[in-house]
Amino acid sequence: MNLGFRIKHLRIEKELTQEELANMIGMKKPTVSLYESNSRQPDYETLMKIADVFGVTIDGLLGRGDLFPLTKEEKRFLDCFRSFPAREREDVWSYMQFLKTKKA
Repeated sequence: MNLGFRIKHLRIEKELTQEELANMIGMKKPTVSLYESNSRQPDYETLMKIADVFGVTIDGLLGRGDLFPLTKEEKRFLDCFRSFPAREREDVWSYMQFLKTKKA
């Protein structure tokens, strides 16, 4: 997946037109179209604006990491989960599945 595809995917997911996104990042519609078709690459400042609009990381937009950053709570949970040995992780996973079915 390339940068243009990620931008287009996020735009469609957020139900924005190219023109709406262009207005949000201070560009014109044809520029967004060029970004989405990979005919042109946004500069760093524009990448920051695009990332802010969609609530994603720049690394994620570039395909170098997670697109959606973890919240502090998610990081705390993940750190705790990683501290368990593999066997205990299975127990945690089973309990989470139990809670999920109990909620439904």
